[in-house]
Amino acid sequence: MAVPVAAVDRPPRAGWFKVRDRIHARMEEFAGCAIPWWHFHDLRRTFRSNARRVGIDNEIAELMLNHKRKGIEGI
Repeated sequence: MAVPVAAVDRPPRAGWFKVRDRIHARMEEFAGCAIPWWHFHDLRRTFRSNARRVGIDNEIAELMLNHKRKGIEGI
């Protein structure tokens, strides 16, 4: 059975995308110019690069990203 819904000009946005859109708008407001679209994984890569730059231990940075430790299968 189909349920009628109001027509929209774009598909509904999941929770994360609503948050990302708000963050993106604030970034552009702060920067005062347009910023190219980005993905969540871009933030993870940026964190990892900056963690190395400021001297966070490699193993700690990997744990902060919730990466599995080599040689450990899990609990």
